[in-house]
Amino acid sequence: MKPKDNGLANLHDRKREERGFCCMQLIMYRRIRKDYVQLSVISIRESLLRKIRHAVEKENNIIGTFYRNRGVHYRESESPEYETSPIVVVHNPVFYGYGGYEGATVYELFIDGNGKLLCTLNGEAGEDFDEPAENVQTEGLLNITHWLEEYGFIPDDTDDDGITVCDECGSDNIQTQAWVDLNTRIFIGTTGIDRDDNWCDECEVHLPFTTLKEFKGCMQEWWDSLDSNQMEKITGYRQNKRQAFVKSLQYMVGQQELRRET
Repeated sequence: MKPKDNGLANLHDRKREERGFCCMQLIMYRRIRKDYVQLSVISIRESLLRKIRHAVEKENNIIGTFYRNRGVHYRESESPEYETSPIVVVHNPVFYGYGGYEGATVYELFIDGNGKLLCTLNGEAGEDFDEPAENVQTEGLLNITHWLEEYGFIPDDTDDDGITVCDECGSDNIQTQAWVDLNTRIFIGTTGIDRDDNWCDECEVHLPFTTLKEFKGCMQEWWDSLDSNQMEKITGYRQNKRQAFVKSLQYMVGQQELRRET
């Protein structure tokens, strides 16, 4: 005859399930912690979300990406449309189809009263719904960031401030000694601020580094300090031939940017 259940057996089973679940979580965490590719993706996502949030904050917490509304929701104002809008894929377990994935057009980016970054999406069925930006897949976050850059919500010099170059020649073909976790291959930090820790492949010598924004500022100051004769000698054109003179400057800047991209 089976003894009556006094509740201890069920309690034991529940605790065993909880312990098993915790063990599975711990195993998954350990795998992620050692997967440097996964950690890199997480770092990229966090960086993109910070960029998007900063852009939205500057526009009174609302940026329209389908209609040209700023600081006010598109439903509350009449605004012309943009020629293009970011299209993203979001993942939310509550979605019924496609394993929780859904493609949508981004109509708006905004920060709600609780400080949460959200995006208003227009789905495949034509309905509008708000979704946390953290649910947008990485390619979608890149698409939103590029769109914000294209329409001037993220200024060009934002990227320049995050690019490190040689202080002497402005090249980004540079290296520095650093501490790296050999197991996770995660960058921990540089070894110090000594110029001997840095190397420029263009100059082939140890040199200090600076940001691209600061380097451009120094180059602009240097150019402004030149007289007309020096400018003509550098460009090979006289300033009275204004069009050729300007084109030569544009060419020089364009070649520098082309070398940086390639």
